Amino acid sequence: MNSQYSEITVHNAPYYYHNTTPLLSIHLASNRPIQFTEFVENIHASCSNKNAYEIVVKIDTEDTKMIQCVNDLVRKYGVTKVKPFISPRKDGPWSTWEAYNDMFHMTHPDCYFLWNPSDEVRIDTPNWDKVLEKYIGFFPDHVFRLKLSDNRLRNFYHLREVLGNPDNFPFMTKKWMDICGLWGDCHSPDLFHQAVSYYLGKKNIFRDIPIFDIQLSGIEAGLLILPKKIRARTLNIYRLWRRALSGKIRNRYLTHAEKIKFYLDSCQEKASEINYQELLKTNQLICQNNLGTLEKKYCRDKVFLTDQAILYMRSALMKLRFFYRSIIETINWPVKKLFRWDSFYLISAENKQLQLNEIKSNAIHLHGLQYLLIKQPMRWELLCHSPSQSPLYISIEKVLGLEQALNNLSTHKAPEMLTRKEIKNVKKALVSYHFKCFIRQKTAKGIT
Repeated sequence: MNSQYSEITVHNAPYYYHNTTPLLSIHLASNRPIQFTEFVENIHASCSNKNAYEIVVKIDTEDTKMIQCVNDLVRKYGVTKVKPFISPRKDGPWSTWEAYNDMFHMTHPDCYFLWNPSDEVRIDTPNWDKVLEKYIGFFPDHVFRLKLSDNRLRNFYHLREVLGNPDNFPFMTKKWMDICGLWGDCHSPDLFHQAVSYYLGKKNIFRDIPIFDIQLSGIEAGLLILPKKIRARTLNIYRLWRRALSGKIRNRYLTHAEKIKFYLDSCQEKASEINYQELLKTNQLICQNNLGTLEKKYCRDKVFLTDQAILYMRSALMKLRFFYRSIIETINWPVKKLFRWDSFYLISAENKQLQLNEIKSNAIHLHGLQYLLIKQPMRWELLCHSPSQSPLYISIEKVLGLEQALNNLSTHKAPEMLTRKEIKNVKKALVSYHFKCFIRQKTAKGIT
């Protein structure tokens, strides 16, 4: 495709689903073999028709472990179920959208829905394919999105609201994607297509359908990232949000919304073929169908300085907050080094192994102990992990004040979602316990 010109032809034809072809085409990136293997196993085990899915996964050229993992999965499930897309890492997660656009062309031509989750997501609904099949033809033109996350009922009144709160991991029809022709022009497909939907709403076209009969877990992004990596991740997100609000990308949202609108109008006219030509340099869009309807538009949106100013202010405040925290960490570092302390986490039981794997993979950067408080259905468990030793379970009762602090936590939140303020007393109890153990250990060594 020419970088300054693109042409797409979309056909308006009846759709008939055959259970020998995938209903859902799943596109994602992963560099975690264990996590991705569990993801594939979950998708395969929870569907009734084993032909109902295909998985296209982006792998870094340098990631030999992941390449081996996917090769093993291909042998186990078949070449039509797991399709690797191997390409250079570039900027890691901040440039995967470019790979997604290339992966889109690997989609099975007869699939109905596309999905772009992370490898942390799990489908909790048995026979999800039977449920999803019921939504085929929800709109006769086959252009819509199914929203599944906690943001499914949210309305957006300003584009800036889309940045941090798009619907996570919606199912989008292939027809929607065929019209757009790509996963996006910025780092998050969720954000990009939510913004396209926002511009459609400004034209009184609403094609986002909230559903409740397919349940997902693991949709919260970045919960298991080590604290030292969270700062860089947050700053990168703000940098890419500025791009997502720029005039250039706003024009792209508007262009795709105009393309979808023209397609819907053409379907009302009973047109069978719709052609789009985009002159990207001038933002000109030429739409034409086989009945002779022709529209030429310049897709230019206003750049609202208030939106940009608010985002820059939030970014500046975030940098000040991180600067303050870095000063505190610098002051505390000698104390942590002396007392062999790194950090602690509150996690749900299903994320226990994932967190241990994350700590193990980053062991070279750790110098002390990690405490994991794991929320089981009826109780909490305390696990102490050292880079040089096996994990050790500790009785909650041994830690003075910890049981009371845990009982005071909200029961309606996942452990990973609790704020610093909410877990303040938990940290105090653990820090006190850790220092007492350290002093007791050193005293015992001095006596011997």
